[in-house]
Parts: sequence; structure tokens; C-alpha cells
Amino acid sequence: DNNQQCYTPCTEAINTNPFAGCSPGWDCPWFPDTTAGYCKSEMHPTQQYEIYRTAKECCQENFGGSTCLQKSQDSHAPFPWPIHFPGTPE
Repeated sequence: DNNQQCYTPCTEAINTNPFAGCSPGWDCPWFPDTTAGYCKSEMHPTQQYEIYRTAKECCQENFGGSTCLQKSQDSHAPFPWPIHFPGTPE
């Protein structure tokens, strides 16, 4: 729909951002930023086709044993709740 919210099922709409309204670092997708050397989380990650559910998954896949995870988490304001989805390891 036109306000970037997914009120109609996302599979039935085209040009709809399924991440509209997400909070970076919490439920927005994570993607590798090779320039920065860590993963970022944004509400509108344009031209990012390699996205991950958690910073940990993104870092493991793209930056190996680096300090990526800590840098990724530090790049977003802390939240008063856990930084991962319930039922997922991190």
C-alpha cells in the first residue's frame, strides 16, 4: 500500500517495504557494509540483497572472526530489551 506499511499481505503487494516501521538494530534486517567493516541495520536498506535476521549471522557469514559483532551492536543505540529475537541464539 502507499504508506509503506504492510496491511495487505506482503505476498500480494509489490513495491512494499516489509521492514517499514522496524527499529534499526532490533527488528530491521542486517547487511554487510564492507566499507565500514561490520554489519549495519537500517529501516530502508536500498540495493542490499544480502540481508540477515541478526548481526551475529551477518558477521559470521561476511567478516569471520573479526570484531564485527561488537562494532555492529555498538553502531546502534541500546534497547531496554534483548537485542535478539526470542528463541534465537545470540
